[in-house]
Amino acid sequence: MFLLIYFIQILFWYFILKKILKTNLFKINFITFILSLIIIFNYLGYPFLYYQLDKFRALDVDLNIINHLFYVNSLSINLIILTYIFLTIFKKNKLYPSVYNSSDNFKQLNHIQFMVILFFIFTCFYVFSLYLTKVGSNNIAFLNALRGFDALTVAQNRSSMGNSFIGKVHRYQLFFYDILPFLFFILFANYLIKPTKFGFLLIVLIFLPIIFIMLASANKAKVPWFFIGCFITYSITKNESKINLKYSSYLFLILILLVSFLYQLFNPNITLENAYLSFFSRIFTGPIQAASYYYYFFPDFHEFLKGRSFPNPGGIFPFESISITQLISDLVNYDAYMKRDIRGSTPAIFWAEMYGNFSYLGIIISSIFVGIILFFWDRVFATTQLSSLKIGFMTWLLLHYKDLSVSGFSKYLIDIKLILVILILSFIVFLFQITKVTYKI
Repeated sequence: MFLLIYFIQILFWYFILKKILKTNLFKINFITFILSLIIIFNYLGYPFLYYQLDKFRALDVDLNIINHLFYVNSLSINLIILTYIFLTIFKKNKLYPSVYNSSDNFKQLNHIQFMVILFFIFTCFYVFSLYLTKVGSNNIAFLNALRGFDALTVAQNRSSMGNSFIGKVHRYQLFFYDILPFLFFILFANYLIKPTKFGFLLIVLIFLPIIFIMLASANKAKVPWFFIGCFITYSITKNESKINLKYSSYLFLILILLVSFLYQLFNPNITLENAYLSFFSRIFTGPIQAASYYYYFFPDFHEFLKGRSFPNPGGIFPFESISITQLISDLVNYDAYMKRDIRGSTPAIFWAEMYGNFSYLGIIISSIFVGIILFFWDRVFATTQLSSLKIGFMTWLLLHYKDLSVSGFSKYLIDIKLILVILILSFIVFLFQITKVTYKI
């Protein structure tokens, strides 16, 4: 019965997207991209947990909870789709008119915009150097992994560069984890519209430091997602927003090899076979297991937070904000992390945090809001002519909202990252209004 419902749901979602919404599943837009990630990370892996086929997690899951989460997650996905369908019918929205299918319509940066973007990029590099100064050259997790330090030391370094960082780490990370990739995607799109030797050299010179920045804290996910962002930018600019299956297969193979290498680099004790298996386990069953901890923890071991995990910038609200991901991690990983002076986090799909705050009502409300968000951005990019600026912004947005599949919802309520990126984009667009000379690179 479980497998029957499992496959019927997949066929139902395919029918809805293909026949009702008439969406090309291999064309990049918000509903197909984000929904695909939610299904991949939080649905496809259920049989592996239900039948205990994942050796890394078979002994660490409650099958009753997994069975319950299967139906909860199905409800959430259906609510997202139904919300999107309702808004599509109400607004009679059509995704991606053909006028945007040719790169000949794309606008390039002009000279002033190009120089301002370079200024912002070097500002991000400067902020990263200040961050490393506070971390200390002997505590850079990636470099210590290359030097052959053991997995515990690398994990402690990673903690000191993130959750245990002394100071406001998110302020630093905002520059080099968000603004910097956003600006790079703009330059990359600009280069793809009109390739030149100088443009290629510039892209390479900026690309390489970004790779180091993404690896510095021994994070295995950031580089793969950056590569995916580059692939999205290429697909929008050069392939009419369509995903080339041949190229995407090559990319997937490269990412498997890369992540497996990083697993072994950051944990030398793991075998190559387990590194490969860990890659697939983390994709297909890891997020589901993380969500199960939230359901296990609330409300039996902790009362519902009732909004206390939401951001509270400057203490303007009458509560002290709680990091729900660290709260869950402290419970789950007490022996592995807390006793070894490591501060971890256990993020899960967006509705898990909302469940921890408002029970099932939080799941329903947040799922409807996600449907609204995806519809809004699809409509925005369907009704505006694309340019290198907008392609870079769209790519960044897709990666920004991809976290809905693996992290909490509250950070999108007061979305400081999005606000700052829009301010930068607006400033650069304003420069276009006052300068008309196109700078071709």
